[in-house]
Amino acid sequence: DVPFFKQMAKEADSASYDLAHWEYNALDVACTFQIYEQLLAELTHTGLLDFYLSYYVPLSRTLGRVQKRGIKINAKARNALSVIRKAELVTIRAEVCRIAGQELNTNSPTQMKEFLYGTLMLQPQRHRIRKTITTDETALVALRRKYPPHKLFFNLLLDARDKQKIVSTYLKPVEDPDGRV
Repeated sequence: DVPFFKQMAKEADSASYDLAHWEYNALDVACTFQIYEQLLAELTHTGLLDFYLSYYVPLSRTLGRVQKRGIKINAKARNALSVIRKAELVTIRAEVCRIAGQELNTNSPTQMKEFLYGTLMLQPQRHRIRKTITTDETALVALRRKYPPHKLFFNLLLDARDKQKIVSTYLKPVEDPDGRV
């Protein structure tokens, strides 16, 4: 029952920014407290309050400490794993190109759309919300189901995307000077 207020501080002009900032913070605190009261009532009603207090609260404190301090990363092991995953990615992409019969950048939505919906003439898949033609994971899974002869090709594409995500998100060096993330 609270009007949307998340843009208050961003939309305020420089003269009224301080007041908008204070109002935004006050609403944020008040709404968070109202939500807390409601969630506490739900936990009590469903009989989950003891679980919440005995498992979740201690875990959240531990995770808070870990987040503040960071986790020590074994850079040597991470780099070795990165080399392995990148090599696997090269092999998978080469196999994708071999099956496709042409060079194909699995990271290029434009190239993937041209190949899947142009060259192979498969039924274009649309994004569930935006309704635009897509080659996202949901589309590839749907295409794999609709076109069983291309199952290996779609499995390789999905595997390449998974490995690329692992390399670019989890195996790139991002630790602080103390070796922690």
